[in-house]
Amino acid sequence: MILLCTNISFSQNRVIDSLLSGLKIAKEDTEKINILNVISDKFTRGKPDSAIFYARQALVLSTRINYQLGEADAYLNIGWANTNSHNFSASLKNLTNAQNIYKQLLSPENANRKIIQKQLATSYHYTGWTYLGEAFYSKALQQFFNALQILEETNNSSTIAPLFNSIGNVYFFQHDNSKALEYYNKSLNISNKNNDKRGQATSLNGIGTVYTNKLNYEKGLKYFLRSLRLNRELGDNDKIAVSILNIGDCYFDQGQYNKALEYYLEGLKISREIKDDFLVSGSSTGIGNVYFKQKKFKEALSYQDSALQLGKKIGSFKLIRLAEESLSKIYEQMHDGVNALDHYKKYIIARDSSFNTENAKKIVRVEMNYEFEKKQALEKAEQDKKEALYLESAKRQKQLSTFLISGVLLFSGLVFVIYNRWQVKRRLTLQKDLVEYEQKALHLQMNPHFVFNCLGSISSFIAQNGTDSAIRYLAKFSKLMRLTLEYSKASLIPIDKEMESLQNYLELEQLRFNDKFDFEIKKSALVEDDMALPPLLIQPFVENAILHGIVPKPGKGRIEVHFNIENDNLICLIVDNGIGLEKSKEAKEGSVTMHKSMALEITKKRLEIMESVTSMSANVRMEDMMDKNNELSGTKVMINLPVQFISDIKIRV
Repeated sequence: MILLCTNISFSQNRVIDSLLSGLKIAKEDTEKINILNVISDKFTRGKPDSAIFYARQALVLSTRINYQLGEADAYLNIGWANTNSHNFSASLKNLTNAQNIYKQLLSPENANRKIIQKQLATSYHYTGWTYLGEAFYSKALQQFFNALQILEETNNSSTIAPLFNSIGNVYFFQHDNSKALEYYNKSLNISNKNNDKRGQATSLNGIGTVYTNKLNYEKGLKYFLRSLRLNRELGDNDKIAVSILNIGDCYFDQGQYNKALEYYLEGLKISREIKDDFLVSGSSTGIGNVYFKQKKFKEALSYQDSALQLGKKIGSFKLIRLAEESLSKIYEQMHDGVNALDHYKKYIIARDSSFNTENAKKIVRVEMNYEFEKKQALEKAEQDKKEALYLESAKRQKQLSTFLISGVLLFSGLVFVIYNRWQVKRRLTLQKDLVEYEQKALHLQMNPHFVFNCLGSISSFIAQNGTDSAIRYLAKFSKLMRLTLEYSKASLIPIDKEMESLQNYLELEQLRFNDKFDFEIKKSALVEDDMALPPLLIQPFVENAILHGIVPKPGKGRIEVHFNIENDNLICLIVDNGIGLEKSKEAKEGSVTMHKSMALEITKKRLEIMESVTSMSANVRMEDMMDKNNELSGTKVMINLPVQFISDIKIRV
């Protein structure tokens, strides 16, 4: 396999050397330009900087002698090289220039019409990939279908196959599995007819990702293995490594960790041979995940640390974030709370850095959007000019003029109706979004308040119980904070996750107050697994029960949290045997440190917003409880929520 790849590499170098030799002896400027553009095209994927260097030489020479086809080809190569370098804004400018020139040259009498059509379709294809790189899916599809229209007219099946793969990728990223599968299969059928093994391998890999995304691992694995076999025949090492890692992921997701490890190790070996740090990092992460599942924490630590170093070398915040999060979990399982917390802080920093990087990308997207609108405006101006000429000639025929005016009026009325409906829909959408953003803003106010209380608890516990106990407390706090931060941006989380968070919080408070109370958290059989509620909604009431109900009372207390379904509503019940609401209120009024309960106020506001959004009941009721002797026996808090569901769909890209 290595020998075959070496031969391919030597073959590529021989082609380039031959072209460079031809460039030295070329006499005509057009011949030099064509050779420069071919050399640039050879470098666009592997060495984009070299591609741009030769294409710019071709561009300067083409401009000097007014050779428009050479100028367009140069812009095309510069644009595609920029796409492969992820410089999407520069890519779009150059590809647009190429398209404009090709359109000017596209006339029936032009002897190079077929070549120009093919190059114009290629420019549309590359532009589609540029938009796809920045997640402009609708614009990417528009460009791909522009290319498809030209290729179907010229019956160019060899280039239609990769175009179908590109369209399939757009639908895959939009999570439309059926459409993605349709176009991947179209591409595969054409590649089969043309005996194009490279195209077959690409299509098979795409089909495999769709089935894996649908959790049909058996079918996904079958297609990945077929893709791997073809890539091995072609000796395409980077594609071989990708197929192997996909297969490893398939086995990992099915819990077949030994098989997954076998493929991850093979993928790591090949990735190191081709010196692809990104694939090496992906392989190391997969191996680390397998060892973590097998509770081989030292081995997992070694591979995840290797992935982290590569992430830093590449400068990928995504790789750094994933590695730091995994390292934090490993140290937590090794009961090393200090390192677990340290890596968790670094994970948060990496996550924030990723967020800042995404903001920078948004600026690039604005630039790309500006260029797109500019291009559309030029095309519209050209179209308006043609329409004006047509109308001028149409004035000679009264009947045609009348028909045209009627058509324009009808079209204007239709546009007005469509625009009016769009405005109403847009206004309703904005109103809904505003309510959701208010909900998220209130939710984000909860997090600093919750962290402040927990840090106060840690400080108090350190002062009371010594270093060893404090470390155990910090480890539990780290786990609780992970859960809290993980779901802090979600509008809904599964009930089981909320119960897990409450379990960790109550265990912390038990430690803090020296087993001052017992607790129980349970749910009714009527509560389904995919039912959900907003995060951090129950915790403030549990905290209130501990601090103002249980702690002031002599003797041992008890707290119970129950989840049930009544009258199609989700009921969350918090019961304690503390001093009760009235005595708690009196104690607060007599305390110098009395403060307003921010958490409870925010929670009540969240319930009001939830009620307005869902148009269903969402409220809270708090009352004292009396025993058989009409004596105070504690406090009961009942939170009435609408039944909501959440779907956890794994998307694999």
